[in-house]
Amino acid sequence: MAVHSLGLHHFFTRKNLYSRVEKYPSTKSFKKFVDRLVYFVAIIVPFINIPQAVKIWYFHDVGGISLISWVGFLITSFFWLIYGIAYKQKPLIIMYTSLTIIQFLIVIGTVLYD
Repeated sequence: MAVHSLGLHHFFTRKNLYSRVEKYPSTKSFKKFVDRLVYFVAIIVPFINIPQAVKIWYFHDVGGISLISWVGFLITSFFWLIYGIAYKQKPLIIMYTSLTIIQFLIVIGTVLYD
């Protein structure tokens, strides 16, 4: 399932809108930690979808898979990817490129093995 985090939105809003007011990356230890953590999250989140793709492609089991939901996840992930590219936001590009590929494989596998 795709994760569209308001936390990421806050990260990029603060980075872009308040760059003149608040230094980026922050000199405050907690904010610096969060600024770095967002990259870790961007790498980890796509791995949450991998078990679903393995279930479909390795076991050919599409039981309980909602094609409409996964197409919706794919479409929204693609739009977030476009947003990340347009605004040159690396964490968004990393996360949503991976999510788009994995979700595309899930959708194709669901269509093929249903």
